[in-house]
Amino acid sequence: MLRLTRALMGCACAAVLVATAAERAAACSCVASPTFDEEARRAPIVLVGRVMEIGDLKPDEDRGSIVLEVERTLKGAVQSSTVKVWNEAAGSSCGGTFSKLVVGSSIALVVVRVSDVENPSDMWAFMDFHPPASDLLVRLGCGQPLKVFASDQERDRWLRRRRF
Repeated sequence: MLRLTRALMGCACAAVLVATAAERAAACSCVASPTFDEEARRAPIVLVGRVMEIGDLKPDEDRGSIVLEVERTLKGAVQSSTVKVWNEAAGSSCGGTFSKLVVGSSIALVVVRVSDVENPSDMWAFMDFHPPASDLLVRLGCGQPLKVFASDQERDRWLRRRRF
């Protein structure tokens, strides 16, 4: 009887530990992580440009926003040659999208219009930012919404090969 009780207690403790770990992992866990090109095929807007400004620093060295000088629109349309792009995951366990960017970085970016997000106040109630409807947004997700180029030559080679 004592052995059975110990075994049951051990199983119960293991179940609690697994459930606790699973809950933490579920905050940002993905079965698959789509590549940038896969994300771009599904996205409404894909831009290539240069980072002009970097917004506030959030926890985990992530940035809340960037200002992008649009050099090329590969998909969709934007109203200006300079756009503000918000990072929906900034400071969360799924963040890090803008953490390695510096002013002058040449990037390709998958975005949506803030105005196209359904119920943004519900989604961002716990966040410390509320992007204007006229801005753009990198959505929280499992894919790679950002491609950083080491040089203009790398960007140009990628642009010639892109297929989405």
